[in-house]
Amino acid sequence: MFVTLLITNIVLQTVKSFITKHQLLDKLDQIGLAISGGKDSVCMAYLLEEMQLPFAMVHVNFGLRGTESDADALFVHTLGRQLSYCTAVYTKEVDTEAYAKDHKINTQLAAREIRYAYFEELKREGKITKLITAHHQSDLAETFFINLNRQSGINGLKSIPVKRDYIIRPLLAVTGQQVKGYLKQNNITHREDSSNARDKYARNKWRNVLLPKIVEHLPNFEQNTISSIHILQQESKALTWLIQEKITAIVIQEDSTLTIDSETLETYPQSTVFLYRILDNYGFNYSQCEQILENSTSTGALFYSNTHQLLIDRKTFLVQKREAQDFSSVVIASAGSFTLGKHTLDINETTELIFSNDNKEETVSISPELFPLSLRYWQEGDRIQPLGMKGSKLLSDFFIDQKINVLDKHQTPLLCKGDDVLWVCGMRVSEKLRAKTGTITYKLTMK
Repeated sequence: MFVTLLITNIVLQTVKSFITKHQLLDKLDQIGLAISGGKDSVCMAYLLEEMQLPFAMVHVNFGLRGTESDADALFVHTLGRQLSYCTAVYTKEVDTEAYAKDHKINTQLAAREIRYAYFEELKREGKITKLITAHHQSDLAETFFINLNRQSGINGLKSIPVKRDYIIRPLLAVTGQQVKGYLKQNNITHREDSSNARDKYARNKWRNVLLPKIVEHLPNFEQNTISSIHILQQESKALTWLIQEKITAIVIQEDSTLTIDSETLETYPQSTVFLYRILDNYGFNYSQCEQILENSTSTGALFYSNTHQLLIDRKTFLVQKREAQDFSSVVIASAGSFTLGKHTLDINETTELIFSNDNKEETVSISPELFPLSLRYWQEGDRIQPLGMKGSKLLSDFFIDQKINVLDKHQTPLLCKGDDVLWVCGMRVSEKLRAKTGTITYKLTMK
């Protein structure tokens, strides 16, 4: 009995002190606990119960293990009724394999996206303000070696953070063995995920095969690794603080575009490290950063992460979110309002030949036979006869003359007749739309 109380008290007090030290919770927080029914999350549920902290359980049934997945969900609901401080059980049932197929990703990534999207949904609805995930110290070591094998930098090697935004991990105060001891000494039941016994996934290989083999020969290996991770985490904080001033000096965020002064960046020692510190948040890896800098003079070169694209543009790197290229075209049969993507074009008849200094407004003449027109984006072979010029020129050459980069070129709406561009919206109108007295005139407004 004494041993039982001792182990229980050590784990409880360690987690409570950890929460206080890292200021993970306050009195007004609505706590959510991500719970699978496995030993780690069940341990965290009982610790919250012991600390007398009201909390809601959050469970996602991914439907990947048939009746076993359904049994997990039932277990969580039953546990929620047994724990007096559990105020609610929020559940979501999804077809993860269908999601993975639709989004062309593997099931592991699909499950992660689904899980965190559900967390965000509950937070937006005001049902939770903090979300606990039950990672413990042994998870730190596993993640360290997984990221080491992926050639991660310090950000990856510092492993799992104690808190990230509203997500907190108080169980990082204790080891996996302490979690098992707590459950065993208190006769607490939990669910076993059969997939954890398979070595199909990288984490399972480290957990079930590789780390146990190392620990056979080096008994203190896991704890020493965890200590090293804590040092890396502190060094990362110091390094981030030191280099942030240099990064701020070369980065500008305007609307949806991040601009990096590549010329100045290349004067920095270990410039790849600085670039990786910037681009890691946009999904680019260290190897890509090396390639980007190796090609820093290749104006027009494009690099892609899963979520963003980077354009090399003279003395800068331009980063934008990746969006599916829009090949749609809006037919314009007469005056009216027309929308293409995030742009809206208003065409209104007018009798006043008043010319605005606003580039997004033009007064033009459009003869009836010129309709229908189209509103679309750039296509190969497009030409324009700029106002005041006798001949036409390729629109691609016009964009180069105007120093319009590749990313902006594909996002600039065009008013066209076939492949003849009549207005590069917000920039240049064609000679063919020159406003003349005695003709039908229109006011064009791009929003």
